[in-house]
Amino acid sequence: MNPAQRPQFGGWRQLFEHAFPWTLLWCVLVAALIYIRPPASLDELRLLAIAWEMWQREVFLIPVLNELAAPEQPPLMPWLIVAGWKAFGVNDWWPRLLPAFFSLFSLLLVSRIAALLWMDQLKMPRYVPFVMLASWLWAFYLTLALTDHLLTFFTLLALFGILHAWRYTTRVGWFIFGFATAMAVLASGLTSLLYTLPVAIAGPLWAGREHALRWRNWYIDIATGLVFGISLVALWGMVVSIEYGYGYAIDHLVGVLPEELKLFAQNQPVYWYLVLLPVSFLPWVAWPLVYSRILQVSDRLPSIGLIFCMVWVVPVLLVLSVLGPRQPQYLLPILPAFALLVTYLLFNDELIDHGEDRFVVSLMLPTIFLGLALLGIAYIPDASWLPAVVQGISPTIGGSIAFFGLLVYGLPKSGLATRVVIIVIGLLLALAPALPYKDALPQVLDELPIYIGIVIALFGVALNWLPEFTLDQRVVRNAMFNMLIVVAGIGYIYKDNNDYRSVTSSARFLQQIEDEQRPVAHVGTYLGQFHFYGRLRESYKELAPEEVPVWASENPGGVIITYASGWQPSGDQSLLAPAFESPFAGTRLRVWNAKSL
Repeated sequence: MNPAQRPQFGGWRQLFEHAFPWTLLWCVLVAALIYIRPPASLDELRLLAIAWEMWQREVFLIPVLNELAAPEQPPLMPWLIVAGWKAFGVNDWWPRLLPAFFSLFSLLLVSRIAALLWMDQLKMPRYVPFVMLASWLWAFYLTLALTDHLLTFFTLLALFGILHAWRYTTRVGWFIFGFATAMAVLASGLTSLLYTLPVAIAGPLWAGREHALRWRNWYIDIATGLVFGISLVALWGMVVSIEYGYGYAIDHLVGVLPEELKLFAQNQPVYWYLVLLPVSFLPWVAWPLVYSRILQVSDRLPSIGLIFCMVWVVPVLLVLSVLGPRQPQYLLPILPAFALLVTYLLFNDELIDHGEDRFVVSLMLPTIFLGLALLGIAYIPDASWLPAVVQGISPTIGGSIAFFGLLVYGLPKSGLATRVVIIVIGLLLALAPALPYKDALPQVLDELPIYIGIVIALFGVALNWLPEFTLDQRVVRNAMFNMLIVVAGIGYIYKDNNDYRSVTSSARFLQQIEDEQRPVAHVGTYLGQFHFYGRLRESYKELAPEEVPVWASENPGGVIITYASGWQPSGDQSLLAPAFESPFAGTRLRVWNAKSL
């Protein structure tokens, strides 16, 4: 069918009509993550401390920490946290719900972007939110009290403005672009321009000849949008300069550059993003059907949408790989581009029904292989050469993965051959000890209990009663299953909540110190990690190690905070006893009475 004659997606109204299923999944995922994962990382604690200090000191114009301006923290997230606290009271759930809400808005926007890029592909806007929501990196950051989902939303809003201006040749899109650019700078700093400006500048590369655009006007409109955005940021800068002085404004406007999170390792190698990307976009990168579709489109001219996504992704990866920093959160604003590409490959009308029901391209295949591999590891006599995480793994885990791969992903319509293969494999495993030339078989097969083969064969017979799923159903079930995996994985990581317990217990002790009106000093830079949970109101004096004796002598009633990984008081450690000690952030927090030093 000629693309011009195909039915087209009906805009925002139709988008909202299809939003209920993935919005429901979003609600379930957010509720589960908020319940099992409290804010306890140093990066979250620092942001909460900034918002708390702005709240209790009634300083709302600029971020402040420890009574000092914090120009490295963009102001938008603290503003929104404080606004929520004014409505709901001070709590730790609102700062986590904020990024989740922006992720929901991002799902709506990426669906609309799909409709603008592929207006004749009716299924893309409907299913691209499922692909994004189930991606591991997207789900992991969903309720972290950080700014990354805000940056992703405003990146998508800016790109939507560019596409709106291109598709409908109106200047409204450029004002959307300018507003989103300003908000992205206020949310995450000047680096946010890296995600949007190259796409706008490369308009002639991806826009094609579908619209008779005058490119001189195109670049004038880009400049107009940027001037509008700069004006919004400059307006805030003018108010800051009037209130606090010109220096404060300059620091906050030009000092907002990407800051590496302490949640992850730093100084990664140049190729690190190439390793991280496949993990970030699991489970979709493990689906053989995606690669089968790539082969099918490799000999065709790339569509506007494909070129748009490449222009969106490639400059970001090149710049971040070469210049750094290299951490997972910087991939989040380009993750929607990969979701668009995968959804295009899965639901393109010209590719659909081309081999999608073959067992070899089903997601069930790698899942079963993974399950069987883990099942076999359990029977390897010497597994010392394997990673520690899989050594001694229970065969139940491997068997469960293989079982759920069949149950959740379901058989494609051509699943008869799969059933036969499973039955044959089960019978061969059951009969392995009785087969001729069994000495030539691997030892693990000879030692395998006979009931395992029987169970596998019976399972192959039982598959006759399982339904066969369409591609649409498999995508939705895949999203649901992987959301369950994310929740289970994060729940396992945070099952003890040791970081949360250590920071809250430490904060309570320091609250008692403050109630006693004793001065507090901190050896090294203080990130505000105890102020939110302790609801502390006094600032901490930051000390260099050589300043400790002088401060202790001047403040004998005070306390000094140190860490086992940093400076410690000299002398016989057996005679020195801290007033308080607790595990904290991979080391040990120690609070000393100043008079004992």
